[in-house]
Amino acid sequence: MINSIQNYVGKTTETIIADFLREKGYWAYILPKKVGGQPFDIVACRCNSVWMVDAKHLESEKASFSFDRIEPNQKTSMMYARTFANISNIGFVIYWERNTTQLYFLSYDKWQEMAKQGQKSVKIEDLENFGELIET
Repeated sequence: MINSIQNYVGKTTETIIADFLREKGYWAYILPKKVGGQPFDIVACRCNSVWMVDAKHLESEKASFSFDRIEPNQKTSMMYARTFANISNIGFVIYWERNTTQLYFLSYDKWQEMAKQGQKSVKIEDLENFGELIET
């Protein structure tokens, strides 16, 4: 039962984020789930702008995103995309139940920097506004 609820919440969050990107003029594709996981949840592009993001859902009573939620396959895929493909728009788009009018973004680079400093999570108010980022 818990797994089916988590799957529903995950799919709903992915759809919210993909639809948001589409409204902003991006072609956005939700990658199908596989047993071992997929490299990203969503790949989106518009002109010369490419985004590879993982969708994360944050419950309303929480005010920070724990790095424990980042899966090994996501870490590896983001590192490869950043290192070998030189893609800079990589990271986590966070849908927070307490503020459904905004999406938040934690870039791969910022997460790496914070993790190297020993941080285990990031406060929601320290994240970037995803809508403002994709407008530029």
